[in-house]
Amino acid sequence: MDGGGSPAVVHQLDHVVMESESPEAVFELLTERFALPVAWPMAQWGPIHEGGVVVGGCNVGCNPPFDPVAENPPGVSALMFQPAGGLPAAQAELAAREVPHSEVMTQPALDVTVGDADPWRRGWALVLLAEPTAPATFLCEYAHEVDARRREEHARLAQTAGGRLGITRLAEVVVGTSGAGEESESWRRLLDPWPEVEPTTWELGGGPRTRLTAGDPSVTLVFDVEDLRDTGRALHDLDIGWEADHGDVRPSPEAVHGLDLRFRES
Repeated sequence: MDGGGSPAVVHQLDHVVMESESPEAVFELLTERFALPVAWPMAQWGPIHEGGVVVGGCNVGCNPPFDPVAENPPGVSALMFQPAGGLPAAQAELAAREVPHSEVMTQPALDVTVGDADPWRRGWALVLLAEPTAPATFLCEYAHEVDARRREEHARLAQTAGGRLGITRLAEVVVGTSGAGEESESWRRLLDPWPEVEPTTWELGGGPRTRLTAGDPSVTLVFDVEDLRDTGRALHDLDIGWEADHGDVRPSPEAVHGLDLRFRES
């Protein structure tokens, strides 16, 4: 995207990283109990132990804690953005905006033989941004054609009718922060020239919205579903308690491994 000024750094959110002391249980919740398609199998991907889940326009990675001694609650710990125009162009624009960032961290092709590991085992490259600070924010460029992969994932999600809950897509990633003013400016420096469709809310490419709210540091995932009543019934059938929250359905965090998930009718 080019709004007539600076070129964009970010194209869209590619995937979110969930950390849990029981990543296999989170992966099983999403892929077996919720019946969502597997994006990449639970396996050792170089230094990362992870399984990925298709949720429409974006994926979810299920990971153990990166820092096993830190006492962090389970939830989304990192946002992985697809760079606009490729990683070198995005890095040049970050430098022009004086956004501190790491050197490129490259993961070469991997010999992963668990499940269907294509196209992920072809490798990727990451750049860690020093701001925004929470959750951790990365640019992530894969060694495969991402748009074609996303089209295939959309088709697989549609073939499952959105799994047991009727999910059509991950609609919004809500980032809570205690320093809303300062963090808002950090997000604007990163996401410009994407417009704010609402204050501190950006709609990026074909992925979910990114929304910044004042509050305790946290990340909430908001999913669109076909029929909210059917979603509530499916959660009941799965023996997952839930409550209505401003028109959304919110599963009890204790029943979904401490995650903050919301479902709303699209």
